[in-house]
Amino acid sequence: MYTFTPLYYVTNARIPAGGTRRFTYTVASPTNAIANSTDTTNTANAAPFAINIGNEASVDNVVAWIGGESKSDNVVIGPIGANFCSPPFNLPGQSGSFTFEGCGGTVWVNLNGNLFATCSSFSEDDACGISTFGHCV
Repeated sequence: MYTFTPLYYVTNARIPAGGTRRFTYTVASPTNAIANSTDTTNTANAAPFAINIGNEASVDNVVAWIGGESKSDNVVIGPIGANFCSPPFNLPGQSGSFTFEGCGGTVWVNLNGNLFATCSSFSEDDACGISTFGHCV
């Protein structure tokens, strides 16, 4: 399972008179992006489109495609049973190189080495011989 220890930077540890201890901290994510926990204006941007991942059992491949589009417009990531993280792939009509990362735990997608989307388990009706197991947004 993929785990990481977040880095916390304490920037304000004042205790108001008669109050409770309040902290403002910044957390470093696995991609080294910084987000301030008290800054509600700096929220994570949603990916402009979703990426689905599934198994195409008839040819023994793990495949990916743009969520909401036909599963037949997929790209091969690698063989079923192999680690599908790290091999770069390109999606039709999109520029840049995508990779799945974090296999064995929380999976996410990078685009050109930067966080693009986080993934979760997902199941939908089989189509084109493909069984979906993940959805990344």
